[in-house]
Amino acid sequence: MPEHFFLATTTLVPPVLWYGTALFAIGLICLILALQIFLLARHSPDAITLGLLLIALSWWDITYALYWIDAPAPTDQFWVDVTYVGVVSTPTLIFIFAIQISGLFDSSRLLRWPFFLVMAIEPILTLLALWTDQWHNLFFAGLRTNYQGVILRGGLLFWSNVIYSYLLLLLSLSILAAGYARANGIFRKQILIVLLSFAITWANSIIFVTGINPLPGTDNTPFAFSIASSLFAYALFRYRLFDVVPIARSLVIEQMKDGVLVLDANKRIVDINLAGQQWLPYVAIGDSLNQLRDQLPVTLQQLPLDHDQRLEVTLERTGRVLDLQVTQIYDLRHRLLGHLIVWREITDFKHLQAQLQHFANYDPLTGIYNRREFVRLAAIELGRAQRYEHDLALVLIDIDHFKAINDRFGHHTGDEVLRYFAAVWTAEKRAQDIFARWGGEEFILLLPETNQQQARQLVERVRGKTLTTPLAAHNEPLAIKFSAGISTHTRDETFEQLAQRADVALYQAKQNGRNQTIIAELPFAAGQ
Repeated sequence: MPEHFFLATTTLVPPVLWYGTALFAIGLICLILALQIFLLARHSPDAITLGLLLIALSWWDITYALYWIDAPAPTDQFWVDVTYVGVVSTPTLIFIFAIQISGLFDSSRLLRWPFFLVMAIEPILTLLALWTDQWHNLFFAGLRTNYQGVILRGGLLFWSNVIYSYLLLLLSLSILAAGYARANGIFRKQILIVLLSFAITWANSIIFVTGINPLPGTDNTPFAFSIASSLFAYALFRYRLFDVVPIARSLVIEQMKDGVLVLDANKRIVDINLAGQQWLPYVAIGDSLNQLRDQLPVTLQQLPLDHDQRLEVTLERTGRVLDLQVTQIYDLRHRLLGHLIVWREITDFKHLQAQLQHFANYDPLTGIYNRREFVRLAAIELGRAQRYEHDLALVLIDIDHFKAINDRFGHHTGDEVLRYFAAVWTAEKRAQDIFARWGGEEFILLLPETNQQQARQLVERVRGKTLTTPLAAHNEPLAIKFSAGISTHTRDETFEQLAQRADVALYQAKQNGRNQTIIAELPFAAGQ
């Protein structure tokens, strides 16, 4: 080890105004950065730690500056002694900061009051040893001199603090390196700058120990730590866009099944997770989205980014459906910082949704409309017919003796009868006609642009088919007979009234012996 390392003399003695001014300036910068962090990101735990670190460094710089400008003090070494509050706090705060942003630990469980109390033991003991050295000489070993701005030789407790501090810094560096290995995208850049900032502090230590310090008798350590911590703040604000959040969050994003793409204000890609890379394998960090548009599916090339939105996108080549959300990212001053695009595939969900919609509107046995959907569609057609004074007929149909079919041949045959009956009507009706299962063995048919005679002709045509092409049930021919009631609309009639008149006509058909069609009479007012 070089001989000068054990010297206790100094080349410079206060006042050194230019050196004190430089220290004061960088201390002021640290204080301003700390206040900005507390103002903009005070709800983030790691932001609070970084702010406290910058305050500790500001204390270190400014009190050390006051020493070098020879500011009035109770003793010659007063300012150096109080400087040590910042000196012993800095390694501890860096260690806590490294734990928080590395993503290797559950900070919410680890960083609690017992942990902080343990971490405070060594700094407090060091300060007590420093301030009580005159009684035990364990810190300076009785070798302290006036106007000694840097301690080049000390006692047992001094070197214990030095070793502890550098071990803590080395552990912090290791934690950050491990965090860097696990981080991705924008978070990887953030932690890389923090790691590079550490290089400044270690380079300063090497300069100090090897004796090539350009300013003998001065301690450049506060400069090194202040610059490094300012870079910490830059890394967080530059690469976190608007807040200070633990790098552990990147691990959550990486494990998401949703694709995540982050763009800056110039639409450059600053982050993409693994799920996103599977959809966009040609995308790389730093690429411009505008340059990649030709490589995107056509449905995504015109995706607007000028407002928040959520939309479903169907990829034309594969038919896969994406639920895609675009979110504008603003800072607290409402300046646009970038865009967050999150998407997930919902193809299976859309298929299921279509099936559920089908089940909600169609009868599961016959495959035709159910009663609820028929009523909805019929109300629309009735309104149109009344508005334009067009003909419209409603036919209510009931299979005759259906209970006897079930009792004789079983419910399986009864279901076959219903399916066959519905198929015959579906084949005979027009595309614009609305046919549904009304309930049990009852069916209903709405015929737009149709008068009562045309409706009767259709009913009798179907009757002929069901009688001449009977089903085979247990090797027995089974002809299907049915009764029907027909009503036609009037100008002021509701669907319920129209259906009620058809039901009355159907009842008359059954009373008259079944297997026949009855046309309902018009209301008295309509016949005036």
